[in-house]
Amino acid sequence: MRSHIWAIAHREWITRVRKKSFILGVILLPLLGVGTVVGLALVVRESQVDHEVLVVDHDGLIIMEHQGHWVPRCPACFKEREGLTYRFSREMPADSVWLAQGFTAVAEFDNAVVQNQHGQLWYDKAPGVQLTSWIARDLGLALEHMRVLETTDLNWPAYRGLRFDISLSTRDIKTGSGGVEVRAAVGFAFSIFLFMFIAVHGTTLMRSVLEEKTSRVVEVILAAVRPSQLLWGKLIGVAAVAFTQFLAWSVLSFLGMGAFKLLFNAGTFTQGLPAADLTTMLAENELTRALLEINWPVMVGATIAYFIGGYVLFGGLFAAAGAAVDNEKDAAQFTLPLMMPLLFAYMAGSATIGNPDLPLLVWLSWIPFTSPVSMLIRVASGVPWYELAGSLALLWLTAWAMIRMAGRIYRVGLLNRGKNPGYMDLIKWVRRGD
Repeated sequence: MRSHIWAIAHREWITRVRKKSFILGVILLPLLGVGTVVGLALVVRESQVDHEVLVVDHDGLIIMEHQGHWVPRCPACFKEREGLTYRFSREMPADSVWLAQGFTAVAEFDNAVVQNQHGQLWYDKAPGVQLTSWIARDLGLALEHMRVLETTDLNWPAYRGLRFDISLSTRDIKTGSGGVEVRAAVGFAFSIFLFMFIAVHGTTLMRSVLEEKTSRVVEVILAAVRPSQLLWGKLIGVAAVAFTQFLAWSVLSFLGMGAFKLLFNAGTFTQGLPAADLTTMLAENELTRALLEINWPVMVGATIAYFIGGYVLFGGLFAAAGAAVDNEKDAAQFTLPLMMPLLFAYMAGSATIGNPDLPLLVWLSWIPFTSPVSMLIRVASGVPWYELAGSLALLWLTAWAMIRMAGRIYRVGLLNRGKNPGYMDLIKWVRRGD
């Protein structure tokens, strides 16, 4: 009867959600997730601070004196950028002096830079990768200007006319969005999350079955319920634990992000900086803009759908493995091969994360035993709806077939004691039918 299934499911659920480890895990993951976004937003915001850099050219390679001030010989080499200005000098001031004058960094070099192509960047607070690359690019171009005028017959405009500085913005023809590498990385993070969820809750289910079998509690339970009802009750109960975690994480993360957005927009985390809207600021940065371009409702929905299919598929097999043997060590001979497809999908995903349309990843996203991990990488980058629907249909149909097969092993294995079965024994159990 259905009441038996729900009673078993409720027992499995209530036993686990009351544990301190469950409550601690529910709290910690949203803190980690929100903390990551907070840190990323603060880093992006900090990169918008105005920087004034002092360039100290001891031998006057790229600067000259004009009306009592040192100016660059090639003003166009120092590209105008919002939040970055340069001042020039031939003498290195004391640290206390340039800090008091408001400089955020000092770039220093002399004639040796022509040979070793190396200078020094002094700072009080780390300038960040982007600012450092800007300074290096501008100084490199100014030194190139100096070498061209000294060693060639070309003038600088003619020389620059021969060169091309090009940047490429990637855009998907189907979605019109870019940042495929960033979005694929997010999808890969979701796939790792799903892989761990299936592995952890599948193992939990197997241990629950083993515990009841070895303690002979199952013999008492089977006097009141059918093996199929017990299997479905345990599957639903452990799945309910997973959904409780997922729901709690979603709610806490949503509330945490909402609170952070309000505080950020109010200037709580950006004292001394002009007010900024969090969403607008993230959209203006190339890295974080890719995150905003992800279709998050589809991403979350696909994660739930693939978890249901993947958990039923692998969870039923884990339960069957637990019923077939007498201890967890012996169960490893069955569970390790079961996890190999997901593990292979994880490894393939990590190797192809920068190319989500690679044929290998596309094929893996259609195979039911690997699609829960592989397809999520592609979903973040954008896939046609029919591919997503087809992959899910194959996964769920395979899960239905596997749970029927696992149910037969589960029914026979629960009361089997003594010699551990081999693969041929399992095949015989499946052939016995319901």
